[in-house]
Amino acid sequence: MKRLTIFSKLILFLTSYTPLGIICLIIDYKELHFPYFNHGWSALILLITIIFLPFFLFLLIKHFRVRASGWEKLKVITAKNMDGEILAYIFTYVLPFLGFPEERRLIVVLFLLLIIGILYIRSDMIGINPLLAVFGYHVIKVEWTKDEWQKPKEAMLLSKQDYFDIKQKHTVDAIQINNELFFVKEGEND
Repeated sequence: MKRLTIFSKLILFLTSYTPLGIICLIIDYKELHFPYFNHGWSALILLITIIFLPFFLFLLIKHFRVRASGWEKLKVITAKNMDGEILAYIFTYVLPFLGFPEERRLIVVLFLLLIIGILYIRSDMIGINPLLAVFGYHVIKVEWTKDEWQKPKEAMLLSKQDYFDIKQKHTVDAIQINNELFFVKEGEND
């Protein structure tokens, strides 16, 4: 079983909150003069973080795309589109942060981010990431097997292909990146 490093999981977690960071910056924006935001330097640090986090996510994706070994051919038995889970994630975990009173928002947000971060990193939710969707990736839940005699297993695929294409092809080249999370190879299966 392959496992993502804690750093990789942390990048996936933090990038999943990029929409929240953008919303907070829009709300905090005050004028076209420095420091631009009501919260000054802390908002600027958030802005810099939002700019650089997608770069680290891009490097993580590139790491899996260029890997020469570890690719497996998976026979897909069933496929289910999970892209709707990204919307549920946004409404469940991002929008509620906006309703806290201003004077307590930072403490509450940091506490909730810590708790949700621990759960996110320990679970297989790492594929549910709005920024991955922006990069063109779909989340597809599949039942798969390597051989006809093997008992089918469940997994989540991250793929540039939509679920209908994967369902029609019946096989994909994929690399396991964490527990039941696989990254589908681009190019050959497109």
